[in-house]
Amino acid sequence: MTDLAVNVILPWLWVRAKEGGNDRIQQEVKRRYFLWPAAEDNSILKLARQRLLGTSNPGILKTVTAQQGLMQIVRDFCEHSNAICSKCQFPELVREFNTQPFSGGVN
Repeated sequence: MTDLAVNVILPWLWVRAKEGGNDRIQQEVKRRYFLWPAAEDNSILKLARQRLLGTSNPGILKTVTAQQGLMQIVRDFCEHSNAICSKCQFPELVREFNTQPFSGGVN
């Protein structure tokens, strides 16, 4: 149910609210999306947590958005590297990000 809600229903509601000019509903859908509890664990998340976060504990990712973010990192970086992560560009990207001042957040 979580996958259906966060990948289909909530985005559909958000677009409908945006098209209808209903900022209140749009913000409520966005709020619910970012607070939605974590979904079922899977092999992609397990491997990513171990490699990138150094833990196999599924409880470290409290929300579905954290899970989706980690899976996006896997798609963008891990799927374009070899099994031992040689020449992976993600660690350098994180180092560069950490040296830049933070200038925003989720609205």
